[in-house]
Amino acid sequence: MTTTNELDLATKVADTRKAIEKWQSEVQVSLSDDYKNYKVEGDERIDSNLHLPRVTQINGVLEQKGLRYVAMNAALDYVEEHIGETSVEALIEGARGESERRRDGAANFGSRAHALLNFLARDPNYKVDPEFDEVVSGWEKFKTEMNLEILATEIPLYCHDTNGSVPITFAGTADLLGMDGDGNFVIVDYKTGSGLRATDALQQVAYSLALAYCGIGNFMDARDAVSMRAFVVRFPSELCEDPCTVHKKPKDCETEFDPKVHIKEVKEVVTQQEFFVATAKMRAWKSGRSNKWVRRSNR
Repeated sequence: MTTTNELDLATKVADTRKAIEKWQSEVQVSLSDDYKNYKVEGDERIDSNLHLPRVTQINGVLEQKGLRYVAMNAALDYVEEHIGETSVEALIEGARGESERRRDGAANFGSRAHALLNFLARDPNYKVDPEFDEVVSGWEKFKTEMNLEILATEIPLYCHDTNGSVPITFAGTADLLGMDGDGNFVIVDYKTGSGLRATDALQQVAYSLALAYCGIGNFMDARDAVSMRAFVVRFPSELCEDPCTVHKKPKDCETEFDPKVHIKEVKEVVTQQEFFVATAKMRAWKSGRSNKWVRRSNR
């Protein structure tokens, strides 16, 4: 028997989908030719000539030592596997490119899994290649436990807040926007690899800021903005040969999902927004040329 709460939620989901479609028909968000920035047309708060940096550019100001260790270990693995088989020069060249080759292989698998989930969001009967059975199984289990309704996929979001001393300006594309069984907006991002970085959480926090900026007054109200949730869905790399890296349950993951897909929730999304704002300010400070030193005239 359908309850009043379920009917209310179904109505909210349907109304929100229509409102998002209307907003997307009025506002156009596009990447610049160099894929480094976004442009927004149709939002009176933003000059159509303004370039909004990608969220990943802003997060790039944070040092990510882990990435260097990944590259170093990939190079060492290559040397260990191929030493004695070729010249020193060829060995060095091969080791230098090993990290990029592994990354590209993982990205290929992740891109296909990402595209598959987008297809399934539009057509639940879309045929699934057996290669992705476990990925889809884990995702469907997550959706069921969350009572997740999909509102939109590949939704561009942006923010241009000029109220503070430093404008907070950025944009990005959320992989999926949904609503859980309690009526909370849910942001989902897909990642591929053996682990998550702190900047992955910060990226979701940024999307929550952008969702509030774009959504309030269009397809959500201010109360929705304080209850948003964000998740990262991590797909395994198909190049991974160590079973423990794909079957090991993350130590801070509270819910069991399929061992081939890990799903983690960002803690206290709204509280963490201040950290992304600080990161954006740091990027603005680093890129500024006239904000660090007092100029003195030559005498």
